[in-house]
Amino acid sequence: EMSDTLAGGTIKRNGAIRVWSALENLYRNRLLTGPQRDAGEKFYADWYIGFHAPTQTTMKWSDYVSGLNGDSGSMESAERRVFHVRRFQDANRLLDTFDIRKPIHWLVINDIVPQDVGRRFRGYRGKDKAASSGTTTIAIGLQGLAKFYGLVK
Repeated sequence: EMSDTLAGGTIKRNGAIRVWSALENLYRNRLLTGPQRDAGEKFYADWYIGFHAPTQTTMKWSDYVSGLNGDSGSMESAERRVFHVRRFQDANRLLDTFDIRKPIHWLVINDIVPQDVGRRFRGYRGKDKAASSGTTTIAIGLQGLAKFYGLVK
């Protein structure tokens, strides 16, 4: 099994959930709230389990998912996948209403840092403005997702 060492000394194994990420960095630097970070993790889990988890399996995902703050239960793999695909699509529809789906995908799924999100999304060239813009955009999107996932009122 391949593994890479990431910033912070944590290990990323192929097929495993990232331990350290741009999302986690924002949270650790107190630029995101706990519910915003948790919403990002749920969004990542929906994408990962819905589209990338192994299909030929009899494994029950409940333990795995509850470890990601997901909904535990005894759904089988196929049902679980459908659940996550649908929830991911609904979450994306919400993000589209704010026109911020791309920045959330970039940061949460592609692990692109806020500075580069700001550059891509708003065209900022300066490092500080780009980082600030990227962070604000991400926080707004994740706050919307936190409501969507029922993490905040």
